[in-house]
Amino acid sequence: REPAPSTRFGASLGVGPVLLPDYLDRLQLVTRTPSGELAVSDTQRWAEPLQDGLIRVLDENLSTLLGADRIVRFPWTRSLSPEIRVALEVLRFESGPDSMLRLDARWWVRGRDGDLILQPRTSRIEVPALRSLGI
Repeated sequence: REPAPSTRFGASLGVGPVLLPDYLDRLQLVTRTPSGELAVSDTQRWAEPLQDGLIRVLDENLSTLLGADRIVRFPWTRSLSPEIRVALEVLRFESGPDSMLRLDARWWVRGRDGDLILQPRTSRIEVPALRSLGI
């Protein structure tokens, strides 16, 4: 869906960096056991590095929601330094024994000079896990 012309985002927008906890910085899926321990799958993997996938999805969603057509993915060069930058720190991203997927993330918006435009916010998303994926 195309945003109305009056709502199009005119500034260049940078997406990233996306920071991951060490336990997620791997190709294998990680789940939480009933006892609360983390279990690394021997058979199930992300289709791409998680950090790359998160940046790609943020890019696509912000482009659609804001009508932004000048999005630069992190890392960017000095010559392509975006006017506004959205960064994300994943605090938790896992499925548990209750068959729910949880994403807790802190995000913030900075200007080209590094000054905060929007104070850091924390978002939590919970959705039912896809049982067909075995998670």
